Amino acid sequence: MTSLPATFTKYAQLAEFSEGKVFGLETLLQKDSSSAISLVSAGCECLFISKQVFLEHANAKVLRVVSDLIVTYPSKEFIGAYIKRQKKWKEYKSKLIQDHAKFTIQK
Repeated sequence: MTSLPATFTKYAQLAEFSEGKVFGLETLLQKDSSSAISLVSAGCECLFISKQVFLEHANAKVLRVVSDLIVTYPSKEFIGAYIKRQKKWKEYKSKLIQDHAKFTIQK
């Protein structure tokens, strides 16, 4: 797997995909597909299939398989709270390291 550029900021990683994994199937079977989750890639190859074309050609068996492959992601509220906790932890850790460095230099 290719690494992301140093300037890339990752706020929350919800999943990691490997060969043969699928993404975006939840929008096929949910009536409300307003959640916006983005796939960020560092060089993988993806096959994109139109939702309309897929649903036109999928039979009942395929739709059952799709329902088994759907990944449930955390809510926006959960992700937001997680990001806030991580940010507070990083700020606390940085301040703690700075305070320790100042204390050590003063000795």
